[in-house]
Amino acid sequence: MAEGVLGPGAALPPVRRLADELGVSPGTVATAYKELRQRGIVVTRGRGGTVVAPAPAVASRRPPRVPLGLRDLSGGHPDPRLLPTLMPPSQLSPGTRSHRSTPRLERLEEAVRDWLRPGGVPVDHVTFAHGALDLIGRLLSVELRPGDAVAMEDPGYHHLLDLVTALGLRSVPVAVDDEGIRPEALGQSLRAGVRAVVCSPRAQNPYGGCFSESRRDALVDVLRDEPDVLVVENDHASAVSGAPLWTLTTTGLTRWVHVRTVSKFLGTDLRWAAAACDATTLARHDGRMLLTSGWVSHLLQETVYGPAHGASGMNVWVPVVDESAAVNGLRS
Repeated sequence: MAEGVLGPGAALPPVRRLADELGVSPGTVATAYKELRQRGIVVTRGRGGTVVAPAPAVASRRPPRVPLGLRDLSGGHPDPRLLPTLMPPSQLSPGTRSHRSTPRLERLEEAVRDWLRPGGVPVDHVTFAHGALDLIGRLLSVELRPGDAVAMEDPGYHHLLDLVTALGLRSVPVAVDDEGIRPEALGQSLRAGVRAVVCSPRAQNPYGGCFSESRRDALVDVLRDEPDVLVVENDHASAVSGAPLWTLTTTGLTRWVHVRTVSKFLGTDLRWAAAACDATTLARHDGRMLLTSGWVSHLLQETVYGPAHGASGMNVWVPVVDESAAVNGLRS
């Protein structure tokens, strides 16, 4: 494999045949195959035998340049002219700025709880990450091992599919319709041995489905018998999705995480996401994050917390750097 003689998809000999050819016991060959599977080098496909695993993507696909006069809808982002101009806070955190002991601003943590609670998401344990993909990738790398299977929406978001492949995991497609992932398809993936499920409760990309109350209940009925499977709910569009939230997390699942990002309505440069999860998932996520980036920059957290506030209606009070210039610009 290292020399390229066996490429992705190439079949390995059956254990007993290879043992006979090499003059070793079948147990020795089986142990070698097991180690190759654990390293993500090969995968076993039941009666299809053991084959060389697909090569993981080294980089995500980049969209082509959009010709002048056309509008790019592939990313699902709003027109930048609709987004606020983000101004970083003028005051940095005092002291040595090593925030490992307090990685999350308390006021932003409480704001996140206020944000998630109305949708029924349990908010006992919350954490932050550098975007939804950052959090999902970290959790999958902590919870799973190369070769493990993940239930993914079909059709699904291409960056998530690339991420699963790059981690050496296997995607098991789960069909979606206008109400999100289909219970019978999810059940089939669970019987196939998936270790995690990644789904969107609303604004599913690219199909556009959203959970109804009855669909949510049907999915929970399927998941309830699989307490060890991690359920990742990616509510990426949240407040701008145009649909109510029927979350899986409010129904007593054992292992779950609900993640939201602000990229859709505050801008793609603001790489921040919030998540609520069970206690075990929180500990594993934050433990791995502590060993890498440590925490999300307090400068980013202050920027998320500071742009605007407004509890209801169409009125939003937005602090600006130069009030006169802003008023004159609006008037013009």
